[in-house]
Amino acid sequence: MAARNVAICLFTNLRGTAPRRNSTVPWPDVVSIHARHHVRPGKDGPLIGGYQLSGTRNNENVVCRSLIQLDIDTEGTKDTTGRIVTVTKAAPPFDSLRDHLADYEWIAASSHWHEPNRGIHKYRITLLP
Repeated sequence: MAARNVAICLFTNLRGTAPRRNSTVPWPDVVSIHARHHVRPGKDGPLIGGYQLSGTRNNENVVCRSLIQLDIDTEGTKDTTGRIVTVTKAAPPFDSLRDHLADYEWIAASSHWHEPNRGIHKYRITLLP
């Protein structure tokens, strides 16, 4: 079976509005992009959007959405670096959701300040619709 193509936009960081890449790629390329582990001191880093744009990033410019992206984040009070010090709403650990994803193709990646050893779960699940 041939790999399914999906639209993606890549941004330098969360605040970026002009994508550095706005194209269609095979699903295995999306998996490969997410598999790269980036360790950086600040929270803000590369952002991947599962959609195609006709201009800068805003809702009116979304031509199509090709991926479902779910951010699963523990909430709480944070210190000056953005690290959670007190949990106010716990997110589920990934293993508790794995069975619900069995019928889908997906990739999951942890996000900044994911600290499961402290009960702080922060990750993004990207699914093919």
